[in-house]
Amino acid sequence: MTTQDNLSGAPSEGLIPKTAGTDSMLDSILSQNPYFSAGFGLMGVGVALSGLKRSTTLLFNLAQRRLLVTLEISSKDRSYLWFLNWMSKQSRKNSSTNQLAAETSYRQLSDGTHQVDFALVPGPGNHFFKFQRAWFQVKRERDGKLIDLNSGTPWETLKLTTLSRDRKLLVELLKEAKSVSMKTEEGKIVIYTSSGGAEWRPFGQPRTKRPLSSVVLDQGIKENLVADIKEFMGRARWYGDRGKRVHKYCTVVFLFRS
Repeated sequence: MTTQDNLSGAPSEGLIPKTAGTDSMLDSILSQNPYFSAGFGLMGVGVALSGLKRSTTLLFNLAQRRLLVTLEISSKDRSYLWFLNWMSKQSRKNSSTNQLAAETSYRQLSDGTHQVDFALVPGPGNHFFKFQRAWFQVKRERDGKLIDLNSGTPWETLKLTTLSRDRKLLVELLKEAKSVSMKTEEGKIVIYTSSGGAEWRPFGQPRTKRPLSSVVLDQGIKENLVADIKEFMGRARWYGDRGKRVHKYCTVVFLFRS
């Protein structure tokens, strides 16, 4: 009887797969176990936050490109020192500058005394100021890994950021910085020092011209020197074409800078 039942195709009781029971057991574990429920919930929250963060970053970058404009000035550019000088004067007025850097100018006078001048300029970091009713952000960055081979100082950059509608004010700002810097040099002597390469940088603050009557030399030397300078000024282009301008200037500065 047992053999006939098996041959007839009737499955035995021990071979019947209990799929319904297995599914109900799995559903019971997932629904009643708080750890599984909390895990899936946290996973969903993480995915949602990741998508939100990515979307926010994309929207911020898009808005920054559309609404803001940034100007970068390297420390090798002439306008770099002009702008630092200009902003050091503005820090007392309408700028928000909490991080400052000191630039010390030291020189010894002919009578043996010393004169020290301190200039407070914006240090590395973020600064804000207002120019012609528009707000600007200045970010001064210093790269300790890169060194300017000419001056031996760390490589620095200035980044000026403002609204795109105020783009034209960037040029006006640089023009004003140049004008302010040039006014401090009017009627004074600016001494430049070589950093060992082709670059010349101002040394200290502009100095007041020394009266010619205070220069004491042997008879005839001062008169000959003045005549030579006048001849040079009248033939500046001739000397410049032959590369003798720097040599002449160095001689004059050496004699009169003290």
